[in-house]
Amino acid sequence: MKVLGVELPLTLVRRLRALKQLRYTVMDLAIRAGLKRGGKEHYQPFVVVSRSRTGSTLIDYSLRLHPEVEMDGEILNRLLGRREEQVLLNYFSNKPSNVKAAGFKIFYYHPLDGSPEFVFSLLHGMKNCKYIHLTRENKLAVHLSRSVVEQTQAWSTKKDTPRVIAPLITVDPEACQEDFERTQVWENKFREAFADREVYHITYEDLVQEPVAALTRIQRFLGVTPLQIAPPTKKQQRGSIASRIANYSELQDHFANTQWANLFK
Repeated sequence: MKVLGVELPLTLVRRLRALKQLRYTVMDLAIRAGLKRGGKEHYQPFVVVSRSRTGSTLIDYSLRLHPEVEMDGEILNRLLGRREEQVLLNYFSNKPSNVKAAGFKIFYYHPLDGSPEFVFSLLHGMKNCKYIHLTRENKLAVHLSRSVVEQTQAWSTKKDTPRVIAPLITVDPEACQEDFERTQVWENKFREAFADREVYHITYEDLVQEPVAALTRIQRFLGVTPLQIAPPTKKQQRGSIASRIANYSELQDHFANTQWANLFK
């Protein structure tokens, strides 16, 4: 192991690794202690894992409507000088007695001002935690949605608010392909790293096709009373993807002989 270009002695490397593992263990024990009341676990901790523009806000806002769930947003988006362990310990502390499940959402690349690898190592160390892994099969829709919100700054739309009309988007083929590949790497790394944990995998497509049924399955996974919850958000844009991209034919040609070709049919 090198630090600032200097090779560290093997004994020091082993000590540093042992110290890092101790941090995971202490945090896990502290969180477990905070979850217990009267000798038994008081609520189920959980984390929604995804990337942006995959429907995480739909899950977030919907679970907030459940009286037995405490749901928060991106609490690890930025650390702002805080320690990762302290953020988690503060969040997974004692909750009101009516709370049966408490969690937040995180993107693969959070925190933006810290080490995602370290944060996800801490999350993996929480042996009693459950994870909801949300992905979106249509990665072109993800990329387009991200491009639109970067221009409109309308990150979500509730049912009682008007839609923001998005401009016609020109998509850079190389940047689009890099985004596809990067997302695929994130998804696969999470699946592999958390294969030994209790994970509920769900896609955006399943979520929007039958939202009430999908949300009911999520509630059962979390161990709370299943309620018929109608999502308070709605799709931000209408119309086909092809009609919203100015250079769609260029993208078709670029991706013609790739694993992503089916997204442009």
